[in-house]
Amino acid sequence: MPFVIYIFALSAFALGLAEFVPIGLADVMAGSLNVDVGQVGKAVTAYALGATVSAPILSALTASWSRKNVMLVTGVIFSLGSLIAALSSDMTTLLGARFIAGLGHGLFLAVASSTAARLVGPSRAGSAVALVFGGFTLAMAIGVPISTYLGSFVSWRPLFLSIAAFGALGFFGLLFGMKESLKEPVGHPANNAKEGLRALFNTRLLAGTLITVMAYGGTFILYTYIAPILIQLTELSMSTVSIFMMIYGVAAAVGTSSAGKWLIVLAWIGRALF
Repeated sequence: MPFVIYIFALSAFALGLAEFVPIGLADVMAGSLNVDVGQVGKAVTAYALGATVSAPILSALTASWSRKNVMLVTGVIFSLGSLIAALSSDMTTLLGARFIAGLGHGLFLAVASSTAARLVGPSRAGSAVALVFGGFTLAMAIGVPISTYLGSFVSWRPLFLSIAAFGALGFFGLLFGMKESLKEPVGHPANNAKEGLRALFNTRLLAGTLITVMAYGGTFILYTYIAPILIQLTELSMSTVSIFMMIYGVAAAVGTSSAGKWLIVLAWIGRALF
């Protein structure tokens, strides 16, 4: 596997930390900023909105750029947004910084996964994409529980600074480690920004994505506030909450890694029965 794909995974790890770490630190951040936990929940929403905007729209607008340049720009945006978030002293600044960081998130994952597949060829594309998203899954399974545990001893700001540092590390890894500056072939539909933007209004595509929207919405409505719920209602300590976060993350990692195999089995059973 090309070394640069491991750099993609490192960057995806930073993105996963940025998305999920505030969930485990909601109580700590609320106390530091003198707001209620519901306000801190908006920091998760702001990041998600940034990712939502960047993935489809900016992917279409930057389709003619080299893949390396796209990822470098997203790395700068993400790291800068995370740094500003770490230094924020009020909710307005924090929410704006989280939105900016989210802009880098959505576009990077979209480009990194497709680029990883192209770098290794069709026979190893699945393994390459799995490795990229493995960094993201590792952040949920390991990074978030550790951050939640550390949140009971240190401020949330150093933890956000570490996210910016991981993002910067990924940026320099791409700058010096990615030699191939891939572009879409001339005449490829992806090079037409208008065609890409028009696809956003395709009713069939929108209907398909609705499934993902409902699944993620149902998950994150609870998961965003799982730490304060456990702390306030069950009176668990932050260190104990981190154990629950780890269990959730490991379960998510196992589910992600095995979902494809189970879908194949279910499809085979379905064909046999019907």
